[in-house]
Amino acid sequence: AYERNWSAFDASNTKKRNNLAPSRLTNLVFVRMNMHLQSMALELKKTNANSIYIEQVNPFSEEENLNTETTSLSSDSKEENIDESENKELQGIQEMKKNLLMEVKTKNFMSDSSSQEVE
Repeated sequence: AYERNWSAFDASNTKKRNNLAPSRLTNLVFVRMNMHLQSMALELKKTNANSIYIEQVNPFSEEENLNTETTSLSSDSKEENIDESENKELQGIQEMKKNLLMEVKTKNFMSDSSSQEVE
C-alpha cells in the first residue's frame, strides 16, 4: 500500500501542482485513490464475473472422482463417516483457500494498479 501511495503522489505531483501544500496534496491523492477504487468496483460489476464461494467448493472433489470406481457409498453415508478430525481438517483447508484467495486478489489489485500507472 505504501508503494502505491507514493506512485499516486508522483502522479498527482505534476508541474501544475508542485506548489501545493502537503495537506492539500494528501487530500488530492486520497480522492484519486478512492476514484480509482470506485472505477475498479464498477468494472467488476460490469463484467458480471461469477464469484466462487469457498463454502461451496469441495476440496476433495478430485479424490472422490478417483475413488468412485472403488466405493459405491452415497453422499449421505460419506458425510456420516466423516469424523471430527476430518471436519477440522476440512475447515482448515477452507480457511487456507480463503486466505489464498484474498492474497491473490490483493496481488491482482496491486499488479493492475501498477500496470495502469505505466500506461
